[in-house]
Amino acid sequence: MSEAGVDVRSLRSRVRAAQHSRSLPLIVIGILLVNYGVGQFDRSPVRWQYGAPLAFILLWVLANTIEGRVGVGRGRADYLVAAGFVFTATSLVTLRPFTDWLNTGTEVTGVWIIIIGVALLGLAAAGSDLVLAVAGSVVAADGIQTIAYGSHDSYGPGIFNNPATQATHFAITGWVGAALVVAGLLYYRVERRAI
Repeated sequence: MSEAGVDVRSLRSRVRAAQHSRSLPLIVIGILLVNYGVGQFDRSPVRWQYGAPLAFILLWVLANTIEGRVGVGRGRADYLVAAGFVFTATSLVTLRPFTDWLNTGTEVTGVWIIIIGVALLGLAAAGSDLVLAVAGSVVAADGIQTIAYGSHDSYGPGIFNNPATQATHFAITGWVGAALVVAGLLYYRVERRAI
């Protein structure tokens, strides 16, 4: 595909690489999930509720900073839309009638993780990015496993008191996050070479 002798596909690929539109979401959302896994959604759910929208706002700030510094493409308003979606959806889950249907904390946290996966899928659709689509699907699947198996896990007050008390479903969430961070770092190197 070329217009007036310009390879548009190659140019679009270089702009996306310069914006780090693949690596940054993987790294930021991966860090969020690692934090969720380690923190085990302790007794203060409000801070967990704000973590995900703030992660998408951070992505928006990073995108705008990169755009201002490098001057390629435009800032990704998609991240602000995703932040608004995540904040609204995670808040709605704590209202009736959802509170009538979601009986345990692990069911709520599983739904919150699914919401993050859906937001990643939305970003993937907006940017036609298969890697982010796979990442969003994996995150949503992690939320489903949290709902399915979380109520069967027994866990104590926290990892620092006794590592054996860390619930399996939280460990899985942490490892999913770690895998996203590693994938993001690898894509970051690829994007740096493509610029």
